[in-house]
Amino acid sequence: MSERVAVRTLIVAGDVTPAVKLGAALAAQGHDVAFAGVPSEVDEIRRAVERHVSNDATVAVDAIGLARKVPDELAAVSARWTRVDMILVVSRLDARVAGLLDQSGPELQRALDEGSWPLVGAIHATQRVFTAGPRHAVAISRDDLQRFDADAAYRSVAAGVLETFVRYMATHLRPQGVLVNALRLPAQGNTAPDSNAVADVLVAIGTGLLDAMSGQVVTVDGGLGLRRGIGVTEVR
Repeated sequence: MSERVAVRTLIVAGDVTPAVKLGAALAAQGHDVAFAGVPSEVDEIRRAVERHVSNDATVAVDAIGLARKVPDELAAVSARWTRVDMILVVSRLDARVAGLLDQSGPELQRALDEGSWPLVGAIHATQRVFTAGPRHAVAISRDDLQRFDADAAYRSVAAGVLETFVRYMATHLRPQGVLVNALRLPAQGNTAPDSNAVADVLVAIGTGLLDAMSGQVVTVDGGLGLRRGIGVTEVR
């Protein structure tokens, strides 16, 4: 067997507690983890790291400028690392979609611009700050399953926005050597996976086992969502 590769993962924690729990699961498997957020969230991220990440894991928490016009910070992370292998952005897709349903075409376009999707800004920031990477970028979106079931407009927009975004970004960034995918997770309920299960999928991506995959949305719920009609369109 080949030696296991440690993946250096920068997690942009828009949804702070789930993001930190996921980072803790990756750190427990021996991978290098750092967290970043907009300056107003950094203290909250630090508190979550103290609660959820074991004391023997050395984890940097830093601020990041997600728009191209905002100076990049990431000083604490770049002092430790010369490269980033994988970027994760953990957010609540339903919070974004709720604001899209009532918008006109031009407003919708602005909402989908770089400032609304922190994955885009995080990729550009790390490309400027670090000498190498990232190879992989993963948007992790947590869905409100109750609304997904009950609201057809929400269901259509939620699926369409995420799939369109990740496929566009995968096409746009592939010439730069960045592979972009997304994970869709239930935000609550019996189908919500634990952090270790999600970490296993991310390790498979980050170590290169799935390098033939880009521009894909993967639902991580143990397959249970299929019984509710969720994710059926993703089965090929």
